[in-house]
Amino acid sequence: MSALRIRGTDLSIPFSVLKPWAKQIENNYGGSPVNLVERGVDLTAEELWLAAHGKPVVANQVTEAQALEWVRSLLPKPKAEVKAEGKK
Repeated sequence: MSALRIRGTDLSIPFSVLKPWAKQIENNYGGSPVNLVERGVDLTAEELWLAAHGKPVVANQVTEAQALEWVRSLLPKPKAEVKAEGKK
């Protein structure tokens, strides 16, 4: 239990990555990332994007696709992908 799952995906974001946004996550969703995981609560990519950008929960600030792309940018690239980029 060291990561928050992104609802509807197979992605998990480590607590260490979420640390800068922990207070906004708590303000938006009523618990710290650890508390949310303990309660079995996953966030959508959009919900995490809102918290990370200091935004309250208000619809239509970012699309789920845009937010998911941003979430994926937080994660390390697979080694095969990094090697492929180096060959360009």
